[in-house]
Formats: sequence, C-alpha cells, structure tokens
Amino acid sequence: MRYPIKFTTDYGQHGVYLDEYHANQQRICNKYRGTEISIEELPDLVKEAGERVIFDGETIEIYNDYRE
Repeated sequence: MRYPIKFTTDYGQHGVYLDEYHANQQRICNKYRGTEISIEELPDLVKEAGERVIFDGETIEIYNDYRE
C-alpha cells in the first residue's frame, strides 16, 4: 500500500529562501509534493528530509515546521 506525503509547511510554495535549511526544505517539498510512498520507503525519506514523521494510517506528514 502507498500513502500520500504532505508537509506541515510546503516550502516549495513560499518563494526563494537563502539559508541552507530552507533551501533544502524547498528541494524536498518540490521532490515529494504529490507523491506517494510505501512504509518500506519511509526510512529513506526520513533520512533525506531530516525531519520527524507523523503517520496516521492514511497520510505521511513531514513535520518540518510548527504544527498545531
């Protein structure tokens, strides 16, 4: 089974960032926006994104900002 990926903040939609963290987040968001992955692929995503992951059984959320 494959699950859609979403981001707490989609940096790919926020223009150009100059610092390294935001540039990397923008690249990750652009790469994974609109994609789906399996649970088996999750460790690779976490390693690449360098962020925490929330999985609710339906969606994989990359927790890359403040979350309410």
